[in-house]
Amino acid sequence: MAWIIGQKSDESVLEISMKLPDFTLTELETIVPAKLGGVAGDYSFFHMDATDEARIKDGWDYDIVWTTNEITDIDFSPEENKRWVKFTADKTEIDDDGVDSVEIIMEIWDKDLTGIETGISTTSSVPILTPSGEKWTKASIVNGIRTKNFTTTKSGTWVFPSRSNRFKNVRVFNQIVLTVIETDIL
Repeated sequence: MAWIIGQKSDESVLEISMKLPDFTLTELETIVPAKLGGVAGDYSFFHMDATDEARIKDGWDYDIVWTTNEITDIDFSPEENKRWVKFTADKTEIDDDGVDSVEIIMEIWDKDLTGIETGISTTSSVPILTPSGEKWTKASIVNGIRTKNFTTTKSGTWVFPSRSNRFKNVRVFNQIVLTVIETDIL
């Protein structure tokens, strides 16, 4: 379990403690004032459940909810309201001859996964894992979809997108792992 420790006077978060063994409230009411000054009543202590702790460790966006100078909840709606990105490919293996290709489709879905966000037309950056490491590539999205015929002369494993949970302001629904096979050219 974990704790969120806040300063009541300005409703600021001072620390998110995820230490083992877990501290009791009584221990924190002694430790925090000794470390930061003041008295225990100057601070708000919120004990997270395992689900909230796991979400924070996973990098979810959230807001701390304050009610009358006390931390009363964690609001995960900033993460839950993010759109999803889905990837599909017509195959998962190509040659590194610069000619063989795979069609990779990236779709932006609404937060509830009920449909493609057809109102989105923009250029964004997408992280991909190449045999040389992570790179960001520009993606032109039209009506919520980007289609790209991908070819390369670099063999190895490619992952679209490289981040499995989220990047920028979207959550990742899935990844495409593409194997690029070295071809012998004589």
